[in-house]
Amino acid sequence: MARRKVWAVIATMMVGLMVAAASAAAAKEVRLEAASLATGEVAPAAASPLFYRLPGSAVETLPSTARVEYRLDGRIEVLEIFDLRGQSRVPGQALELLAYDPGELARLRAKAAEGGHLLEVSIRLDGVLSTVLGVEDLLRSREEGGREALQPLAVRPRVVRPSSPSAPERGTPSLLTRGYVPDPNCLSSCWSAYESCASYYPECEEPMSDLCPCTEDYDSCVANCPQVCVDPKSVTPFTHYEVAFTWYAGTNCLWIGPFYDSWGYNFATRHTQVKVTTGSTIEHCDGTFTEQVSSVTYQHIECLEPVSTIYQCYPTAGQASNVCLP
Repeated sequence: MARRKVWAVIATMMVGLMVAAASAAAAKEVRLEAASLATGEVAPAAASPLFYRLPGSAVETLPSTARVEYRLDGRIEVLEIFDLRGQSRVPGQALELLAYDPGELARLRAKAAEGGHLLEVSIRLDGVLSTVLGVEDLLRSREEGGREALQPLAVRPRVVRPSSPSAPERGTPSLLTRGYVPDPNCLSSCWSAYESCASYYPECEEPMSDLCPCTEDYDSCVANCPQVCVDPKSVTPFTHYEVAFTWYAGTNCLWIGPFYDSWGYNFATRHTQVKVTTGSTIEHCDGTFTEQVSSVTYQHIECLEPVSTIYQCYPTAGQASNVCLP
């Protein structure tokens, strides 16, 4: 009798260890994503890309150039010039817009909203106006247009940024992304010199054309301008996860392991609401940081949590799967 009691105690201890090990293994395999959500250990979400699908059929040739103009009340704020020469035509070709400064779209939209301006995108193919879209229409088409059907062109555009009504600025994406631009007064002088030079050449009818002899001098002038910081210095998207609340419901007798067992353990279903907050961290030139929240959503997660790892139950109603992390 004493030997039976000893074996019963040992068996109970072994079952308890098996339950803990199986729970941890199943949890790691099935609920790893839930743990990442709950602890916030996730990579920051990248900015969602913005595409413009080029019109035309697969048998037509691509245009040589595409000019994408971002306008506030008709005035160009940013100009992207894509050189498409040498590119082969395939179905679904598209241009990724503002790919080298993901925060630019947010800045343009904020500037439009602050001043009550109309923000539009004009697209010219080989100098001919192809379409004029509101930014919201472009965003909507991105969400509804089936991104899997697009074939983005790996073309890096030249960027022109009018930092004042008469002085566009062309700079490297790395500088622009960090919030540094050439000094506006220096830019104005460079632009005045460009306009004076361009008035002598018919090739300069299209601003900043590669065929214009004055473009290279303008680039050299801008490159020698002192750099100044403009707000925002940087815009970094973020995604935060936090557990909003948890509740339990129901109790079932379930077996642990891959094989059927009529004896098991009691499990309750744990329900968790995870709050997901997305937005941007904005770095300012004075060294301060602010956060802008763009969306708040909730995700519902369910898993099984053992009510007891000591007392067995009978009979079992099924197998314990989707076990919560310890």
